Amino acid sequence: MKRVFILFTILLFFNAASYAIESSQLFEQGMEAFRMGNYGSSELIFRKVIDANDSFKDRAWYYLALSIFYQKQYRSAIFELNRFLLLCTTPDLCSEARYWIAESYYYLNDYIKAIEEYNRFISQSKNKQLIINSFDRIGEIYFNQKRYDEAIIEWKKELNISSKKYEDSNRVIKIGEALFLSERYNEALDLLEPLIYATGDNTIQSKARLLVGRIYQLTGKHWQAIKYFNEIPESMLRVPSFISVQYFKALSYIALGDTYNARLNLKSYILISADTVQYHYNAKYELGKILLNTRDSDEGMSLLEDVYTNSNDIELRSNASFELAKVYLKNNNNEKAIPYLENAVSINDAESQKYVMMTLTRLYITTARYDDAKRLLDFMLEKYQYEENRDEMLFLVAQVYVMQGNITKALEVFEDIKEINPFSQYLVELDYVKAIDAFKKEQYNDTIDYGNRYLKNQKIENRYEVLILLAESYIKINNAKKTIEVIDQLITRFPKKAGLEEILYELCIVLKEQGINVERYYSFIIKNYTSSITAGKIFIEKGDEAYKKKNYQVAVYFYSQYLATKGRPRERSVLLFYILSLYELKQYTTIIKTLQDSDYLTVDDLTTKLLIKMRGKSFYALKDYPAALSDFMKIPFNDYNKEDFVVIADTAIKASQPEIAIDILSYVEDDEYFAVISYSIALYYKLNGNNDLAFDYFTKALLRKLDSSISDNTKINLAQIYFERKEFEKALELAESVQKKELENLRYSIMAIAYFNLGNNDKALTVISAKLNDIVKTEYAEEIIKFLLIYYYDKNDIKNYQTMYGYGIKRNKLITLSNYYYGMIMYKNNNYSQALQFFNTASRYDDEYAHASLYYAGLIYLLIQRNYSIAKKYFDLYFSKAGSNDINFYNAKVYVSVLLYETGKQDESKDILYEIINSDSNVLAKIKADHLIKQYGF
Repeated sequence: MKRVFILFTILLFFNAASYAIESSQLFEQGMEAFRMGNYGSSELIFRKVIDANDSFKDRAWYYLALSIFYQKQYRSAIFELNRFLLLCTTPDLCSEARYWIAESYYYLNDYIKAIEEYNRFISQSKNKQLIINSFDRIGEIYFNQKRYDEAIIEWKKELNISSKKYEDSNRVIKIGEALFLSERYNEALDLLEPLIYATGDNTIQSKARLLVGRIYQLTGKHWQAIKYFNEIPESMLRVPSFISVQYFKALSYIALGDTYNARLNLKSYILISADTVQYHYNAKYELGKILLNTRDSDEGMSLLEDVYTNSNDIELRSNASFELAKVYLKNNNNEKAIPYLENAVSINDAESQKYVMMTLTRLYITTARYDDAKRLLDFMLEKYQYEENRDEMLFLVAQVYVMQGNITKALEVFEDIKEINPFSQYLVELDYVKAIDAFKKEQYNDTIDYGNRYLKNQKIENRYEVLILLAESYIKINNAKKTIEVIDQLITRFPKKAGLEEILYELCIVLKEQGINVERYYSFIIKNYTSSITAGKIFIEKGDEAYKKKNYQVAVYFYSQYLATKGRPRERSVLLFYILSLYELKQYTTIIKTLQDSDYLTVDDLTTKLLIKMRGKSFYALKDYPAALSDFMKIPFNDYNKEDFVVIADTAIKASQPEIAIDILSYVEDDEYFAVISYSIALYYKLNGNNDLAFDYFTKALLRKLDSSISDNTKINLAQIYFERKEFEKALELAESVQKKELENLRYSIMAIAYFNLGNNDKALTVISAKLNDIVKTEYAEEIIKFLLIYYYDKNDIKNYQTMYGYGIKRNKLITLSNYYYGMIMYKNNNYSQALQFFNTASRYDDEYAHASLYYAGLIYLLIQRNYSIAKKYFDLYFSKAGSNDINFYNAKVYVSVLLYETGKQDESKDILYEIINSDSNVLAKIKADHLIKQYGF
């Protein structure tokens, strides 16, 4: 039994030892995973170690809880740490567990419990570093809660036990920042200024300099502030915590009035900071305010708009709104100022807020938002019950009632003003209210009395309104002189007053009816209210007047002035008359440029169609026919008149699209216009060589209206077509019926040629004789001259031939013919020397007459002058140019054979004669050749 017990003990010992070895290894594995940041794995391993319940249990449990903590499962970590504390046997680990419970509460934002646990840990632990960390955490919590004094206490405790110089310097910075934020500036300076020179660390020095600079800035010592800001190294300015340095420097420069350096620093800060950075929009606000008073005011407005639109800081947005509102008020742009003033009502500064509300009330009244004005006034009267300017608020209430037409209520409010301040400056406004009351009752003389009495006061609110009442009252009682006096006061005192131009224009209408010249008032309106609707009315009036008088240059000027301001009510109709005036002035390029890609042409109405038509006509006038046709085709043919159809048809023809012109004919009912368009179509086809289609449309033109403006032109063209068809009788008939003086030469030419071709030479000569010098200028001149040259040659009429020869040699195509026939007349009349001169001239060319001239020149030299060598040269030249089909070719061969025989070249002569016999030459030449062969014995 004893041996069994000993054996059991030995086995138990070995089992325990093996468990210990296993726990040790597991714990080391868990620590390895923990150190590597693999907290999920370390948690699982430590749980296995805890289950072993040996000497590693406390350490494993502690690190198990930390593994859970580092997985950010803070509530589970607290639970595990509290369990650990119940069973913990290791004092140091027990106390440190308190620290991690505090950390878990910290990360859960449960700061009360965190501070409680940090303090419990501090009271129990000897771990110096964790105690320092705990003081730091408590200080941080207090600092973030703006409990700066308590934060300072905790950080000072931390300093008392710390021995790390760098960390201590950071804690001094934190204490200094807490002192700064709690406005304990002297204490902060005493702490931070020595630190700047006590540490060599750039970051700590820069933090200290930034805080010291801010303190001097907030205490009004801006040069000292700038000194400390400037000592921060340039390299630090792009570090996020120091980006704001340039913004703070700019604030001090602004305070010192140095806007140049302020601008540089603000621009640099805006450039390097994103819109999410703390002072980004503050910098834009400050820069915007600076730029408003410079040439870059537009950029300033843009920056303030950005702040107003995008900043999340309500106060900053209100301030930006306030600045923008002041700009618009300065420029008398009340409508623009209102929304900014409405946003600026929440501004913190009490005086500025009151100014905003009073200004906004007045603008509401000016812009007829009376309910809004009354609502704001009621609020102010409730809020400022004991303010000195309460009477001003009541006056504005009265003014609202006046504008709403409730004069009775307005008068009651004036009684309230008397009650609270019998000497109020606003009581003078009572006469103004009475003047309105009288005017509404049509008591114009009373209106004038109250108004004039009111104007005798120096400080009055409604001088402008009363002057208007007086002007209208004087008009009503037909006192033009006084009306003009009041108008002159209005334009002198209120030259830019919104709405004056419309009232002045209405007064001018009445004055014009009374025969008074109002041109100077028109000029005043145009000069001071150029972009107004009223100025537009004057521009139209003057433009229309000039247009009716056909003074288009003046009309263009006034219409262009109207159009210079976009969005006026009659813009498109004025544009139409502007374009019509330009067209009359032949300023076609300006019309095209004005209407090209214009928004004016996007509306589908009659005005648009007319504008497109005028652009098309301008293209037409500039001979850009494809562009003109493109515009014309954008409008249905039903919308055109008969005059338009002629232009469109001509455009289509000139753009080589006659089918469009043909289509137009079906829309034309007027015979005259139908004939004109048909004639244009016919002429197109004729010029393009299609005489059949030309003939059809000339015929249509003539049949539709025999006596149209183009009937004679049609007849002439038809006569020409008949002439080309060699139907000379029809051509003659049409030509004889033409009456137009300007077609006379063409008419006589056609008649003369027709007579010649019909064999009636006497009539042809009769026609020509009276009009020869004119006829030779027509397109038929060459044909007529040719007829006459041949006619006088046939008649052997040397005198008349010589006359026509003068006409012939002036035309290239007739030079050879003229010289040839002249040579032939001389030849027939045995004047061989002169004949040779004309033949020689003709032979320089290369046509049938030149060839014939060479032939006859060769004959003269052979038969008359017996100069065989020269004759041979002419015949050789003839053969080199003329072909065997030439009428004289084989006759020339016969003569050359004779020439060769006479010069002893019998073999060559024989060869030529047999060549003639064996060829397809004419019979006469063969007979001559046969005769010579026999004669020469060949």
